[in-house]
Amino acid sequence: MTRKILSRDSGVSERYIAQLELGRGNISILLLRQLARALDTPVEALVFDGPEPSPDFARTVELLRGLTPGDLGQAHVGGSVTYVGDRVGEFVPSADLAPQRQVYPSYAQLDLHAGIKYETWKASMFVQNVTDKRGVTGGGFNNQTNYNQNWFTYNQPRTIGVSLEKTF
Repeated sequence: MTRKILSRDSGVSERYIAQLELGRGNISILLLRQLARALDTPVEALVFDGPEPSPDFARTVELLRGLTPGDLGQAHVGGSVTYVGDRVGEFVPSADLAPQRQVYPSYAQLDLHAGIKYETWKASMFVQNVTDKRGVTGGGFNNQTNYNQNWFTYNQPRTIGVSLEKTF
């Protein structure tokens, strides 16, 4: 299905769909439902990329699915994808040391978040690094942290968080 047809069938602008495809937009539950309906696919298929969702993610989807359109004005869901390409490691003080710099491989990271506000309650959850892929972010030859050429820094592993708050 082309972006133009999806836009026509869902009522979501082509430009907004393009931003979502690039990971630059946050989408409301209402618009997510419109896209899912136009694609004839479940909402969770649009926000989860993997063999099985976590139990927390599945429960959140079920909670959000049961809400009426009026309730959904108080709910949100979003995500981001970060891609970091191949790059050369730590800077060195002279050109003759440059060949010793490591090449850090590329990696991508997917983060998701969702939440709901109901009366005086607000619940939110997030999953960072959903796929639990590791990426080198620094270290190696001439690293400025401890000068150990075998020491590297990695992005954080999958992290899940939930918050619940009540306004008095």
